[in-house]
Amino acid sequence: MSKELSAMAEEKHSNASCNQAVFCYNHLNMIHPIPIDITNIPELVRIAEEVEATKTPRELRRKNKPVAIITPLRPVGRAKKYKAKTTADYEAFRTAAGSWKDVDTDKLLKDIYETRHRATRPPVNL
Repeated sequence: MSKELSAMAEEKHSNASCNQAVFCYNHLNMIHPIPIDITNIPELVRIAEEVEATKTPRELRRKNKPVAIITPLRPVGRAKKYKAKTTADYEAFRTAAGSWKDVDTDKLLKDIYETRHRATRPPVNL
């Protein structure tokens, strides 16, 4: 944490300065945001529904200064369904076996290492 942020953290939160807002809006607070029930705030419900439907964040402003951002939640990933292996899958696996038998592995490895060390970008002149 930088010295400026450390100093702001030690300050009492008696005023809402811009620096204080920068300190409070960080990744640690965003991991576990404080929930607010908006059921009885129709205008906010309407905005939240719009954000959810359009998947587009909205910036809330007071006197033309941003004060908050409402962002759509990403859906929690569902576990992928396990697809059972078919006879065609097993057959494809079996036909691939031995398909590299004619490859000279020593030459292949040598070519791979040579390619890794070859410069493919033009030099940068500063």
